[in-house]
Amino acid sequence: MDTLPPQSYRPPSLAPGPELRALAERVHRRFVSGEEVDPVDAARMAVLVLDPPSEPHAGVCVVARYRGGYAGRLHPKHGKWEVPGGTIEPGEHPRFAAFREFVEETGLVPIGLREVYVGQHTGPKGPHTARVFVASVEGQHGAGQSEDGGPIDGVPWASLVGPEGLYADTLRAAFPDGPPRR
Repeated sequence: MDTLPPQSYRPPSLAPGPELRALAERVHRRFVSGEEVDPVDAARMAVLVLDPPSEPHAGVCVVARYRGGYAGRLHPKHGKWEVPGGTIEPGEHPRFAAFREFVEETGLVPIGLREVYVGQHTGPKGPHTARVFVASVEGQHGAGQSEDGGPIDGVPWASLVGPEGLYADTLRAAFPDGPPRR
């Protein structure tokens, strides 16, 4: 029986190829057959095969309708409203970073994750590339809790894009005509 790579495994080359494709297919088969496989590893392998990384060292955020608003929280340090997001780790694909950050920060699983915006922004740490994704969490009734224990709730769009919004400039640039419909 083949040994699965540990969760921290990163393939030596992120370029799609026969070895990486075979690994992703093997992990996927085990996952769908109900065998013991870490679903995060399955997602990481699938994303790497289907869409290799394009630009590391950037930020991601995910906008998803939740409880009558958008999944978000009041940031404990900044005191501003934020949508789930964070930094792309070295060697990590932006879509996987968005998936990982959303799960870590909400406890919910983003479905249909789709990138809708890429732009240059200047934040507290200087200029960076910001990537915005949309997703659905419909039908999920989890408590919605961030990794630091803070509650995730349905935040009004106006709070996210107003002066009290942590990523307000990025969200206004990504959605100039108003909030996403999805």
